[in-house]
Amino acid sequence: MIGPELEFFLLRQDENGRLTRYLNRHSMVYTTGQRSDPEGVVRHMLQAAHEMGLQATSAFHETSRSQYEINLLHGEALPTADRTFLFKALVKEVAAKHGLLATFMGKPLNDDAGSGFHLHVSLFDHKGNNAFAAPKSGDRLSELARHFLAGVLEHAPSLMARPILIWSRR
Repeated sequence: MIGPELEFFLLRQDENGRLTRYLNRHSMVYTTGQRSDPEGVVRHMLQAAHEMGLQATSAFHETSRSQYEINLLHGEALPTADRTFLFKALVKEVAAKHGLLATFMGKPLNDDAGSGFHLHVSLFDHKGNNAFAAPKSGDRLSELARHFLAGVLEHAPSLMARPILIWSRR
């Protein structure tokens, strides 16, 4: 089972082609409504997600100016991955209908916090028990959970952006 939390920025292009924030004032994190979404763009995203059956469960303003988070209902990995892919396309389309650009980039603006994609992961055995739990162990983690975490740590560098070195002869 996975539960995705998607963070993104809403930007607009000014008359000189520069990108500016949809909302360029600070708002308390987890704010909803008019203060954090004056044109109702995020509300329209939630409505469209509902109409498409994508199971969006919550939406709010995040830490940075013009940054938002929308969470999708947890579910089995493959169908939830499909819903997540469709949801990202929906966010970009609704933003475009409002004359905005939605970006899921990790750090599109240098003067604010970045965005993340949090993915909650659960694993159940054939009886429906939490396969990561071992209530009697000191850290309450099963051997399978330890192996899972070791794999994540082993492959984490592959998930990160790396600078590209360009070789040139002079």
